Amino acid sequence: MCCLRCLIGPPSGLNLRNIFWHGFPSPGEISSNYMCLLLAMAASLGAGLASVVVVHRPPVSLQREEFIMTGTFPDVCDSDIGCIERLFADSYFVPASMLPLWLAGLDAFKHQMYHHSLVLLLPALEHGLRRVFACVNHCPHRVLTAESTALYTTFDEILSPTLHDHLSPNRLHHEIGPAKLECLLDLLVQPEGPRLRDRISHGEVDFYSLSKPLANHVVSLCALFCAHYSLDPTLTSEPPIAKCLAVEKSYRPLFHPASLLKRELLQLSEGLETWSTIPLPPPASPDCSSEPTPEDWSHLTVAVQRLADSALVATATRSYGSLPRALQQVNDLCHGSGIRETWEFSTALKRLVEMVWEERRERVGNSSRSLCSGAGLELIGLLRRTTENTANTLCQVRDMAILRHKQHQQKQLRSRQRKNYEHLLTSLPLYRGAACLIVVMIAVTWLRFHQMTCTDTSARRAIKFYRKVLQVSENLSSQTSASRNRWEEADQLALSLAQLSLFDILPPALDTVLSTSPRDLNH
Repeated sequence: MCCLRCLIGPPSGLNLRNIFWHGFPSPGEISSNYMCLLLAMAASLGAGLASVVVVHRPPVSLQREEFIMTGTFPDVCDSDIGCIERLFADSYFVPASMLPLWLAGLDAFKHQMYHHSLVLLLPALEHGLRRVFACVNHCPHRVLTAESTALYTTFDEILSPTLHDHLSPNRLHHEIGPAKLECLLDLLVQPEGPRLRDRISHGEVDFYSLSKPLANHVVSLCALFCAHYSLDPTLTSEPPIAKCLAVEKSYRPLFHPASLLKRELLQLSEGLETWSTIPLPPPASPDCSSEPTPEDWSHLTVAVQRLADSALVATATRSYGSLPRALQQVNDLCHGSGIRETWEFSTALKRLVEMVWEERRERVGNSSRSLCSGAGLELIGLLRRTTENTANTLCQVRDMAILRHKQHQQKQLRSRQRKNYEHLLTSLPLYRGAACLIVVMIAVTWLRFHQMTCTDTSARRAIKFYRKVLQVSENLSSQTSASRNRWEEADQLALSLAQLSLFDILPPALDTVLSTSPRDLNH
C-alpha cells in the first residue's frame, strides 16, 4: 500500500497516474523502471485478491455517443496519414519533445489500434492546449504546474470561461474560436457527451471497445489545432486538412442540452410519419369508425393555429429569413386538414424546428455558453422531458392501434375490446394534435428563449408553465400505456393542453404583438 501511495497516490507522492494522463511528461522523461514496477505490483495484487470476490461495474457504453458523432468529421484514410504527420511536425502547437507521442498516436490509428491512439493523443492534446492557455493568459508558470502545492492545469481549468480567480476571462476561448471550443466541450465536458478522457482514464469504458468514430474525431480535432498553428500555410490547403477546416466553419454543438432538445424534437416530428402506416379497418366496418368528432379536437387545432398565426405576425415584423414560410406552412395545414395529414405535418414540423434553431443561432451565436444559466438549463430540461413523454405517447398509441387492428382482422376482439378500439381510432386526431401543439409551443419558446430567461421573474413564469405541461405529458404517457389503455382520460388530458396558454409567459413586449391576430392587423 505504501508503494502504491508513493507511485500513484496523492500529490505528495510521484502521482504518476495524474502526471501521465494530463500530458505533463514528454517521451523518455520518466524512467521505464516505474512502469515495470507498476506491472509487477499489478500482478502481485491479482494473486493476493484471488480468493476475494470482486464485483465489477459494467463498462459504460458509448454507442449512443458514437452514433451522434459519426460523420461529423470526414473519415481519415491511410492515404491521409502522411499529410497529417507533416502537419504535426510543422506546427508549433506540437513541441519537438512531444512529437514522438503525436506520431505514435497517429501510427496506432493507422494500424487500427484505436484504443492506443486515444490513450496517446488525448494527453498530447491537453499538453498542447495547456501551452496555449498559459501563453494567451500570460501565466507561463502554469505550463509546468504538476506539483503537490498547486492545482494542476488540466482541461477543467483550460476550458473554464474564467481563470482561477473566477473574475478574469479565459482568453483561450477567443484564441481558438467558438467552433473548436464547442468541439472540445462536446468531447470532454458535456455531461451527456462521451467525456472521453475522463472515462478512459478512470477505467469506466471497455478499453478494447473504443472504436474508429471516436478515434477519427480526436485525430481530426488534433489536426484542426495543428493547422491553426501551422508553420507551413500550404499544408492547410491539402485535401485532408481542408476538409477538417470546412467542418469547423459549420460545426454545431452535439451534446449541449439545447442541441439534444433539437434532436429529440426532430425525432418526435418524425414519429408522426410512422402514423401514416397505421392500418385502419374498412370504412364500411360496422364496429370501427376512424372519423373523429370535430368538436372534440377542434380546440387543439385552434390552439396550434393561434400559436402559428401569432408567431407568424411576430416574425413578419423583422428579417427572419425562411422562418415565416415554415410557420405559414404549419398554419395552412391546420386550417386545411385539421391535423389529419400526418406525413405533411411531420415534414412541416421538422422544417419549423430546423428554421427556429438556425434563426436563434444566427441572432445570438453558436456558443452554448449563452445557455448555461441555471434557469436556462432547468427550462431546457423541462422541454426535453416533455418531448420525451410526448414521443413515448405517440409510440404507444401507434403500437396499440397496430395490435388492435391485427386482432380485429383475426376477430379476436371481445365486445368491450371492440369499443375500446373504436374509441382509440376516434381519438387518433387528438393525440396527433397534442403532439403538434407541443412541438409548435416549444419552437415558439425557443425562438424567444433569451427573453423568457433574462430575468428571474420571467424565468420562474416559464418554468412554472412548463412544469404544468410536463405533468400533462407524463399523465398522457401513463394513460396510453399498454397496461392501461384509458382513452377517455387520455382524451381529456390531450384537450387540456389547449387550455394551457403559452401567451401567459411570453415577454410583455412580445405579448402585445402575439396577442394580435392577422385579421386584426388587416383592419
